[in-house]
Amino acid sequence: MDTPASKKFTLKLGTGFQHAKVTNSTGSRYNKSTVGRMIYHIYYAGLNSRTNWCTANRFLDLSDHMPITEQCTLDALE
Repeated sequence: MDTPASKKFTLKLGTGFQHAKVTNSTGSRYNKSTVGRMIYHIYYAGLNSRTNWCTANRFLDLSDHMPITEQCTLDALE
């Protein structure tokens, strides 16, 4: 499912999830002629939080998925 369709589906569910945008990767599995690791759609909810940044670590090869690092601000603690 592409990103716009994923966002539309989540809005229909009415869960209040927010989409975390990964800035340093397209999330695609295709790299020229090879199939690489991919990023799933990342959603978060609760604690009145918002994402400051979210990046994929392309150099840590633990599995066929890329580890994601996120920093968020918790409005409830401010």
